[in-house]
Amino acid sequence: MQTEQMCLPFRAKHRNREEQSNCDLIGRTYLDNLVTVTVVALCADDDSRVLVNRRPGKTARMPAWIMRAIFAEEDRARKVAA
Repeated sequence: MQTEQMCLPFRAKHRNREEQSNCDLIGRTYLDNLVTVTVVALCADDDSRVLVNRRPGKTARMPAWIMRAIFAEEDRARKVAA
């Protein structure tokens, strides 16, 4: 009996870090009720999440789209005030 291997054209699940569009969020900050929230890194598990520091020593994971919405709203408010 002969066995044949079939190869399906699957796409890679993860993209390279250089290709990710969330790299531009690293280092951005905003003020949330007297607390400074800083994006410190990309999440190693999930490409769509970023790590944020809210308190010293405390890191949390947040979806990158929420951070983009926060920064877009902040930029919009600066343009209106100027």
